[in-house]
Amino acid sequence: EKWYEDLYNNNLFDTIYKSVTELTFNEIDFPELPTDTLKARLEALNAKTPFNVAYNPSLESVIKFYLKNRRNLIQKLVTLSAFYFPMFEHELDKQNLPLEIKYLAVVESALKPRAKSRVGATGLWQFMFATGKMYGLDVSSYVDERSDP
Repeated sequence: EKWYEDLYNNNLFDTIYKSVTELTFNEIDFPELPTDTLKARLEALNAKTPFNVAYNPSLESVIKFYLKNRRNLIQKLVTLSAFYFPMFEHELDKQNLPLEIKYLAVVESALKPRAKSRVGATGLWQFMFATGKMYGLDVSSYVDERSDP
């Protein structure tokens, strides 16, 4: 039907998402992150959240890898998080859930609402079909609310 085609082919999301993901940043040469600085930042993080992230050399290697080799990805995630996190926090707070759950969407989909896994998980939260139905989402051939932030 025409209305469905118009709704499905609406490019507003694509336009907004494209403008955010195509942002360019000036190259910044980050100095080496000293181990003591990393440990201090982990302590500060642990003081503010219910998580306890313990320092270990493997964690340090992963953090340094992302800072050096995935800087553009991190910059995009920070930009997208400024858009999505307030929505997530509002809904999580209404349900009296830990606000840190918002980070799960970063891990699951890199904050891409149309992300699809090879096994069929869809959306920011990567819900499977049955999980979406279990939570009352409309998942049909017309609408898939798993992709709705």
